Amino acid sequence: NFIEDAAGYEQACNTWLAKREQLLRKIPLEDDGRLPDKEMEQCVGKLCILRGVSPRGDHGHVVVARVTADGEFELLHDPFPEADPEGPMLRRPFAWAGVILP
Repeated sequence: NFIEDAAGYEQACNTWLAKREQLLRKIPLEDDGRLPDKEMEQCVGKLCILRGVSPRGDHGHVVVARVTADGEFELLHDPFPEADPEGPMLRRPFAWAGVILP
């Protein structure tokens, strides 16, 4: 479980991904829930971990998504599908995308 790793979540993810010649790049989202324009070129089409505030309480929620051409996200897997990717899950200040890059 990356959350429980003593090295921290992001470092634990990157240690695992490095063995697969990939890395996780954590990018804060714009106020509208999209990726910043400067991040678009390298991120479009890539898988990501999309994090925001849980619709079920005051804690985080993550889903698996793919970055779309307009900087938004195609939801691929949500462990709690009632979460609305256009709603509270993506509101700042707790919204970021961990984009998986080669």
